[in-house]
Amino acid sequence: MMGSIIWLIALPLLAAFVSVVAQTYQYGLLVVTLLMNLLVLFAAPQGLTIIGGYEPPFGISLLFDQYALIALLLIQVLLLLIIVLARPLAKNYTPVILVMLAGLNGMLLTNDLFNLFVMIEIVSIAAFILSTANGKLTHTFHYLILATVSGVFFLLGTVLVYAYTGILVVQGLMMRLASLPVALSLIPMMLLIFGMAVELKLVPVSSWAKNIYGQANLLTGPIFAAVLAPAFGFVFGRMMNEVIVLHSLTGYTLLVMAISTFVLGELAAYRQTDLLKTLAFSSIGQSGLAVMMFTLGAPWAGILLLINNALAKSILYGVATGVTAAYGNASMGVLKGVFYHHRLLGVAFSLASLSLVGIPLFLGFFAKVSAVMAIFSTGLIWVPVIILLTAIVEGAYVMRWLLQLWSPAFEGYLASKKELPQKRNVFSAQQILVVGVLAVILFTMGLMPQRFVDALQKTQPAMAQYEMVGQGEQQ
Repeated sequence: MMGSIIWLIALPLLAAFVSVVAQTYQYGLLVVTLLMNLLVLFAAPQGLTIIGGYEPPFGISLLFDQYALIALLLIQVLLLLIIVLARPLAKNYTPVILVMLAGLNGMLLTNDLFNLFVMIEIVSIAAFILSTANGKLTHTFHYLILATVSGVFFLLGTVLVYAYTGILVVQGLMMRLASLPVALSLIPMMLLIFGMAVELKLVPVSSWAKNIYGQANLLTGPIFAAVLAPAFGFVFGRMMNEVIVLHSLTGYTLLVMAISTFVLGELAAYRQTDLLKTLAFSSIGQSGLAVMMFTLGAPWAGILLLINNALAKSILYGVATGVTAAYGNASMGVLKGVFYHHRLLGVAFSLASLSLVGIPLFLGFFAKVSAVMAIFSTGLIWVPVIILLTAIVEGAYVMRWLLQLWSPAFEGYLASKKELPQKRNVFSAQQILVVGVLAVILFTMGLMPQRFVDALQKTQPAMAQYEMVGQGEQQ
């Protein structure tokens, strides 16, 4: 039964239907479905799965390779830990989470552009519903409008790709598109890029993220930052590897969007005095950095960044939303010295913060060093300079927050107990254990970086023929 990768889509959909009828067992169904998905991942053979008996390019197919395996494994494990961490909230949104899971798995497996569009829409609808948990419907409406427009762009791009090539199969599509005249392939490529820009939080369509991420709770914060964000990042990596052809205009447009997102996101994060808003802008900035890697032809560096960000943000958002709910505010003044009472959470938060910045001996360090070295090989020397300068800004606001969260005293003064915030219950022992497991996973990867990097380098899709930014255009 578990021998087909189709179950990664079918099981969550079936469980979502059953959960509506058997509401008493909703949460249990969600946990069991995720555990069964993990069994499917290790039982199903890798390769192309044909659905309906029609071979590509006429039939629907799913591509399960090493690249998809890493992405799917990350998503299932993190989502399982997140729903345990946010169990009371997860119970209220079980059918939505199950439908979202089916869409996410479909996004990462589909070998067809039109089905990718369908899966993205399914995930987006589930994300809209989850975003209402913050009680700010205007923020959800803002997100909905931008995502809907981007979906139309992606669909139009898909239609033009089919009109020009006669196929929508992802494998081999880049070769056909690269053979077209530049003037002909330019419009569909731009439409596909802008069709994904909203979910990738790229400037100038990233404004929705500061509100959705900045008003997140214990469920939505980790899901948006550690599940949805890396999933769309992996999909974009596949698109850049096997579909999108970068000529001068498309390449530099995407590169400018990615760099602007990274720099402006980190600068905005530096200015914040609200912890959730800081993490929101940090998520925007890191998304830009990952997109930059895929754009410049460094896919495994992009993968490494996505994994590091997913693990780090699951911890950061989990702890941040937990203490915000307990203390009623995410401002620096209210949370100043909060880790004095919650030291285990503080240690996990600190480990995740240091990995996010890229301090040596942490996974983030190897991710960012790999990114810088990969870009140096392209000859664009000014890009690593921007990354390093922006990393200093990132390190400054992360260290400032760590100092504030650990000590209630002003700089240069010793702390006294009367300055400490009142101790409040943040997490149960089970929830602290989940955060601890995430921190151990992240820290362990940092201790064995080369082995981890070697494994990641084997995850690149077979059709890894990038057309580098600035190379000669096809006529």
